[in-house]
Amino acid sequence: MSILEFFTSSWKVNAGKKLTTQAREAAEGQADSLFASAYENFAAVPENNKSYADAMYNWGFALLHQADTKSSDAAKALYEQAVEKFNKCLATNPNYLGAAIDGGVALLALARETGASLDDKLYLRAKESFETAETIQEGTASYNLACIHAMNNNEQECIAALNKARDLGLIPETKQIMEDEDLDNIKSMSRFKEFIESLLIEEEEEAKEDKPEEADSEEVADSEAPVEDKTES
Repeated sequence: MSILEFFTSSWKVNAGKKLTTQAREAAEGQADSLFASAYENFAAVPENNKSYADAMYNWGFALLHQADTKSSDAAKALYEQAVEKFNKCLATNPNYLGAAIDGGVALLALARETGASLDDKLYLRAKESFETAETIQEGTASYNLACIHAMNNNEQECIAALNKARDLGLIPETKQIMEDEDLDNIKSMSRFKEFIESLLIEEEEEAKEDKPEEADSEEVADSEAPVEDKTES
């Protein structure tokens, strides 16, 4: 592979990424055309090129987001293609974290779109994808695994995964957790309520810690202000 081929492929990946960003912000009619142009750029990267894994990941990422704008058979086909691209990325680079996480996300979306039961292989494959992400970087998919455990009414495993995500600083905001439908099965369970309460307490403590800093800054500002000379001339 020549230096020219390397930089050409890198340019193609970056061009595809920019088109994907534009597509996500565009109106539906224009978005599909932009997505198609992005796919052409990713497809132009040869398999023996160092940018191939990046091309496959970003192709899958684009397909995943295009699928989110569709329904029924159109969405299903796009999710399936996204899974295929993420798998190609991981086959080239087994430590590609984004492909492991988003591959699991795409499999979950495909399972929902097809109305699969929780014991369907799609859910199992999604779980395995998140577990792969965990081996690449611990904690990055703990929340995703917590959601799968919740779907299966496994409160203990769900809470353990949530605690791991929190301990590693990779937990979503409390409001987002409470609104996540994937966690609905355990939201009424005592351990989940205790977990949420602990998050709220932490948020309150952090808010209190921030206030003295603001007060201190005001005191410093006051001390640095010029003192009016009131001596009579």
